[in-house]
Amino acid sequence: MPRVKRPTKKSRGGSSSMEPPPQDHPLAQWFYNKEDFDLYHSDFASRKVIPPRYLEANFFNQHHYPNLLGILVRQNLVNLLKIKDSYYPDLIAIAYTTLDVEFEEDDLVFSFKIGKNTYALESSELSAIWSLNYNGENDESGHASEEFRRNYSKENACTMFNIPIGIPKPTVGLLNVEHRLLHYFLTYVLIPRSGNHGLLLDEDLEIMWRMVNGQQINWVYLIVTHMRRTKSGNSKGLPYAILWTALFKYVGIDFLKPIRRS
Repeated sequence: MPRVKRPTKKSRGGSSSMEPPPQDHPLAQWFYNKEDFDLYHSDFASRKVIPPRYLEANFFNQHHYPNLLGILVRQNLVNLLKIKDSYYPDLIAIAYTTLDVEFEEDDLVFSFKIGKNTYALESSELSAIWSLNYNGENDESGHASEEFRRNYSKENACTMFNIPIGIPKPTVGLLNVEHRLLHYFLTYVLIPRSGNHGLLLDEDLEIMWRMVNGQQINWVYLIVTHMRRTKSGNSKGLPYAILWTALFKYVGIDFLKPIRRS
């Protein structure tokens, strides 16, 4: 189970942070202090949760895409892509408000606050919760090592996917059907974004190139990094609705039962 931390008496700035949120607000039970409550309303309440997509269980029985299936199997992504569940937009926005990620040598600590508790999970727990596995190579910050990255170039990717080198804004229309579906899974499920799904970004090309070449990708680090980037960036959408539901269930949050303040 995750490490559960009780709140401290000092905020990040060192001043007292024990003032409670306004108790007449319908979401007050999900916050421990007014500081987080105010941050939620100023930065996250208006941001929409990106509607989740998933892979139908019988997709590959109905459609013959052996290369695509092989790519997803090698990356151990099939189970993650099939996850389907309810999700809770307000609770997801609250979790993003308090999300924190710390890299510790060859691991990470992923934490968020709900009510009076801070839930802290390591990468091995996230791997299990999200049905992921990783046997590749990362440095202490979770990024691919220099040796791992050295054999990639955008020109290599363009050649593999038959994209004219130098085209300013390549689109998915240049891809064959299986690679187009791979890009769909990447931009709607694995690294979801609010818009521009038809564009082939440099990040898309590199990740797809590595997937097609069978290089193991640390999806936990990639997902967590995208969550952190989403929190601190200007994206209007909050991704990973279903993955957040899995986290909430794992830490024992009851969506129907009010949280009691101690």
